[in-house]
Amino acid sequence: MYDILSAILYSDGIISQSKIIMLSKLIQTVLHFGYIHKFILSLLLVSFAAGGYIILWFNDNFVTEPRYPLYEEAAIIYGCANAGHALLKDNSEKERQRICACALQETMQKIDFLQYQEKPRLFNQYLGKGLLDCSKASIFG
Repeated sequence: MYDILSAILYSDGIISQSKIIMLSKLIQTVLHFGYIHKFILSLLLVSFAAGGYIILWFNDNFVTEPRYPLYEEAAIIYGCANAGHALLKDNSEKERQRICACALQETMQKIDFLQYQEKPRLFNQYLGKGLLDCSKASIFG
């Protein structure tokens, strides 16, 4: 850059006012381009970060199905199917497991895993309602 500036200033051995004006305009243009370039890069970086956050939030809240740990789901379904609940007593073991899995799926939509651990009574209320709904669906389905 210094070589270019000195070539412009001393091309004929005389530094004129027009050369100084031309040089100052050149410097302003380069600096202005640098600021715009930095601004655009900063804006792109912020946009990508915000976009990534929005995608993760959307995925967590709308795309992924709320699930309990697999061992908990299996234990709940096994316990439900073998508890001797009146709604399930006339069904085969496979059908009892299907009804309990359906009820658990409905319950997981309303009670997350933390609530399941902290409020077992609330979980049992929703699971009971789910058993009723799913056993009715089993009769008609």
